[in-house]
Amino acid sequence: MPQQARLFRPVAGTSMNRSSSIVYHFVLAFALLFAAPCAPAAEPGRLLSILLLDAKTAKPISRVTILLLFRDSKGATRKLGQLTTSKDGTAALSLPEPLPERIDISYQPDEVKSCTDVEFATREILSVGVVAKNTCDVARSTIEVHPKAGQLVLFATRMTLSERVHHELP
Repeated sequence: MPQQARLFRPVAGTSMNRSSSIVYHFVLAFALLFAAPCAPAAEPGRLLSILLLDAKTAKPISRVTILLLFRDSKGATRKLGQLTTSKDGTAALSLPEPLPERIDISYQPDEVKSCTDVEFATREILSVGVVAKNTCDVARSTIEVHPKAGQLVLFATRMTLSERVHHELP
């Protein structure tokens, strides 16, 4: 019986104690490694996805910096985030709590010309998705885009070299 009791008592400074410590840390690291990808990146319904399309071709526009703004309770404009569209014209942002009532959109002045409204209702975007009105190409303003909940679809056109030069000169 005394030998069995020793099996359950930790013995300081033995190799068995170090082995169990190594196993414990290995199991912990393994659990953390596989549990981390399963954790949600944002609360469901709190992720804002933006799709930027060319107003004339309806093709995605990549590498455009989008500035998201909102107005606080005092009416001051605050920065919500700055995103750059990916190859497929998308960018995403996890929205903070409390949700801003409306989201304003702005672009770098030398990248694109906006072809949509600049202010959108946050709850509408999150609940059903929003396709902004295409104001640049009236003939193509009926482009069929079906947004998902949480998605805001915007239209713009890349600025030409002459438009950039004209914009820079006084």
